[in-house]
Amino acid sequence: MEYNWSYEDIKNDLDTILKKAYRTKDPIKRSKYLCAYNEVNSILANYYMDFVGTRKSIVNQLREVTNDYYLNERYFSLIDSFEATCSSCNDLINNYNLDLLMDNDKKYRYISNEHAFTLVHDFFLNTDQDFAKLFLKLYKDRYKSVLFEESNFINSISGTYGSCQFIDVVNKNYISVQDCQGIQKVSCLAHECGHAVSNLYRPSNVYNSKDEFLSEVPSIFFEWTFIEEVSKKLSLWDSLATCFDQFILFHDIAYALAQHKNLVEAFRVNDYMIDKDFYSFLKQEHGLTKGVVLDSIKTNIDSDGCYVISFMVVLELLSIYRQDKKEALRILKKIISLSKNDSYEVINRLGFDFKNIPDEVDLFLSDFQNELELIKKRGK
Repeated sequence: MEYNWSYEDIKNDLDTILKKAYRTKDPIKRSKYLCAYNEVNSILANYYMDFVGTRKSIVNQLREVTNDYYLNERYFSLIDSFEATCSSCNDLINNYNLDLLMDNDKKYRYISNEHAFTLVHDFFLNTDQDFAKLFLKLYKDRYKSVLFEESNFINSISGTYGSCQFIDVVNKNYISVQDCQGIQKVSCLAHECGHAVSNLYRPSNVYNSKDEFLSEVPSIFFEWTFIEEVSKKLSLWDSLATCFDQFILFHDIAYALAQHKNLVEAFRVNDYMIDKDFYSFLKQEHGLTKGVVLDSIKTNIDSDGCYVISFMVVLELLSIYRQDKKEALRILKKIISLSKNDSYEVINRLGFDFKNIPDEVDLFLSDFQNELELIKKRGK
């Protein structure tokens, strides 16, 4: 069977939601239903129509960035290791010709869509009873709820992407994964299934996701624990491919954090206005041209804070997971169950001190470099 979203199913979902919206007399429920309707309608528009949405103004986007940034400032004492990571990652890129190392597609194992789902299925069944039970619901409906999108990056070891949208009114996840036909597709699927399982675990949190700056914790956590589990069974090349995806995330998080700080600093200094002085400040202080700034904003810079904080929490969870799997999963469930806007306080109550972040970063970069050295030696 082919994995695909059905146009008819999406239209039926729209009809179901709209009927519920009109039948209810509860204004709160009606608002929720209409929100769900807009979400499903956007899925329909993005995948089945030529759709041009209205862009937010740069000022409005930067105001959102700045609001998120006030939350992230609480974590400033924790981000030094990420800025150091950016430098370390650039050194690795300069020291190894990654394009030449990766230019032979035959070195990578072909993984079918069904096999990818089987690997993720086996992983989730070994997490714990609650997550396994929720995953089985998703697995049963996988042919209608998962879309493997065609990609030009066949067997590429970078550029994998996916998305997951959950509509609780019809109790359905819409998952899309880039069909790169390699092991990266599997780790990306594990990431999106992490979103889906957490959506099913706490459906009421879905519509608060924009306010939850820990919303990427479950997905990144499941992706990375999946990679650790399967890495023992992978060939050196496949292992390097998954490592490279992780490496790119390290690099992108560090870069995003730097850009995030620069944009907000310039916005504040310029009295929350965007004019020539705003761009001049960024050019003079950080060497950023207007084009680079606009590109940064267009690539959803307002969500970067969420990834930075989520990623730091995942690194801490991973260090716990290696020592006590049950305890790490217990903490993860608490994080998934967080109510709106109390993320920081709850993380404090969990006792996170984040002292393991620099060690986790160093450990990963060291392992990645060792794999690169092995590949380099084999290529000689």
